[in-house]
Amino acid sequence: IQELESSSLIEKELETGRVSLPVLSLDALLPGQRMEGSTQDPTFCRLLMEVGLGGWFVMTSLDFRSRKIRRNGVLCKVEFIDVAKKLSPNSRMPTSVDFVILGKER
Repeated sequence: IQELESSSLIEKELETGRVSLPVLSLDALLPGQRMEGSTQDPTFCRLLMEVGLGGWFVMTSLDFRSRKIRRNGVLCKVEFIDVAKKLSPNSRMPTSVDFVILGKER
């Protein structure tokens, strides 16, 4: 999992207005809204591990009418991540990740 130092670097970049972040199309999340959960999806586990505690990404959703990803999303920060689960035998990835994500701003 990435160090918290990377979080402060991204926060400084956010102030300049130009930053490259992963985009996740899962569900609409509003600023100030918390999403708590657990996942066993390998791709989502990998994303959470790469972003790390204190890491940032953009969460958006699908526009069902046009069947396209919405252009606007919410900046999200990983507030809690627990990867102290059993590792799969053929990989260093956990089989399950518990998380708390907080929507910060649009």
